Amino acid sequence: MKAKLFLTIAFTILVFVANAQFPIDPETQKIKYSEVVEFDGMTKEQLYQKAKLWIVSTLKSGDNMVELDGTSSDQVVGTGNLLLDSVQNYMVNWYYTKGQLNFKFIVFCKEGRLKYSVENILLSYQISQTSLKQVALEDLKIKPLSEKEKKKNEKKKSFEEKNIPYLDSQIKALIADFLRSMKKSDEDNW
Repeated sequence: MKAKLFLTIAFTILVFVANAQFPIDPETQKIKYSEVVEFDGMTKEQLYQKAKLWIVSTLKSGDNMVELDGTSSDQVVGTGNLLLDSVQNYMVNWYYTKGQLNFKFIVFCKEGRLKYSVENILLSYQISQTSLKQVALEDLKIKPLSEKEKKKNEKKKSFEEKNIPYLDSQIKALIADFLRSMKKSDEDNW
């Protein structure tokens, strides 16, 4: 009975990971990770300061940070690069290379809640010793091709199947780190 339950759970997880999809903004048709999160008892200023600290210390983008003017700032925009340990290259199916995701991390703050957004995501990876490939994540999706490019299409499909779940998990890990940081209590007893 336990083995059957384990196999059912393992199969469910495998199907979920294999069918991972990027969230698409219905207005822009671009990939966008976004959510409104409640933080009871926290002011807009507290949320703003914590978000700003996380962006500056994690994304290393303090010089690229944009704030609204004045003391009533409620928005922080940071750019980040997420280093990837492996991206499968669809030009050569067996070759893995290091890559990176470049993105905007935007936070809007209000009393007791914030809205984050990860968008404008660009994937960069090596396709040969001298050539770098850059592609927006939206462009990873297969588009209908002519018969002539059928073989290349199969390689691209393999690229998507292997990389989309990996890229999705890396972005979600970044978001989870942000939310953990926002929920952490501020103890100043060092």
